[in-house]
Amino acid sequence: MGRLLLRLDVQLGTAQIHTTGSRYDLSYPQFIDYRFTQYNLSLCPQLIYKFYNGQKIKFYAGTGLRGNFSNYPDNMYTITTQYPGTPYVSQSPDFFRLNHEWFSLQLQTGVVVNTRFEFTIFYVGGLQTLNQNVGLWGESLQSFRSGIIYHFNEK
Repeated sequence: MGRLLLRLDVQLGTAQIHTTGSRYDLSYPQFIDYRFTQYNLSLCPQLIYKFYNGQKIKFYAGTGLRGNFSNYPDNMYTITTQYPGTPYVSQSPDFFRLNHEWFSLQLQTGVVVNTRFEFTIFYVGGLQTLNQNVGLWGESLQSFRSGIIYHFNEK
């Protein structure tokens, strides 16, 4: 009934982050703008176990360790201080030093129908923070994804 297999998942993706804020605790108000784009290539060897391996339908679950390789070409932190007359703009490229190589854990379950269509649900959780500035701020990387995959193979 069961079948164990090893699969390599390769993904290329992008994400854009933009956040703004204000500070009024100083003599003059400050407006904060932080933005970056992440381009990410990830490789994830997966161990998949098919709990039911019928002719027309297969149910499976699996796990893998995802290696991520990221680039952030426009990582910019901007503070605009509203002085009377002309505002003062301070820009800091790479103010938050983001990791270019990082790891995450992937859990996955799904069903394969007629050996061609795979309906899947993923959970991806970060095993380390994306930020190298220790103590400055912290973040947690988690995502839930679903997808439909078409298999071109004959089996």
